[in-house]
Amino acid sequence: LVVVQNKLKWPSYSKYVIGSLFAIYAVMTMRQNYIWGKATRFYPYILQYQTTARVHNNLAMAYADEQKIELAIQHYKKAIEVSDNYPQTHYNLARSYVAIDDTKSAITELKTTLEMSANFGPAYPLLIQLLVVTDDLPSARMYLEQFAEVYPSTPVQKELEAIIARAEASKE
Repeated sequence: LVVVQNKLKWPSYSKYVIGSLFAIYAVMTMRQNYIWGKATRFYPYILQYQTTARVHNNLAMAYADEQKIELAIQHYKKAIEVSDNYPQTHYNLARSYVAIDDTKSAITELKTTLEMSANFGPAYPLLIQLLVVTDDLPSARMYLEQFAEVYPSTPVQKELEAIIARAEASKE
């Protein structure tokens, strides 16, 4: 730097350096905005640096939202493989199996959900309905009774009872 009359004089290339730094910053910001702009870009980016059940589950939910069910199922399974502590993951996997009409796998995952947490309320109605569809009415009734014990005053109980009763009446 040259001092001219007590003023600093910037080198002639300083405009280019500042402009280049700004351009680099702008490109990096656009790149991050692109990555963070969509969950199905963000979570795979995160998975490059850390593999957690939470990240796999969140990515699977994003794929499910986009109707990419096979990818969702893959990531729910990876989440379970990394850490099988969350009944929500099994429930989400069951819902994905329902979306592709794999009722048997859905029932298995819903049963696992309830084994992990008998208080996981959303699993009961779906499991009961699937058991009715597969004509496993004794199991449907058993899960309805468990549901009634855990949630004694839920309005959906009467609807589920009616569904089971109609299925039993149609078998007679």
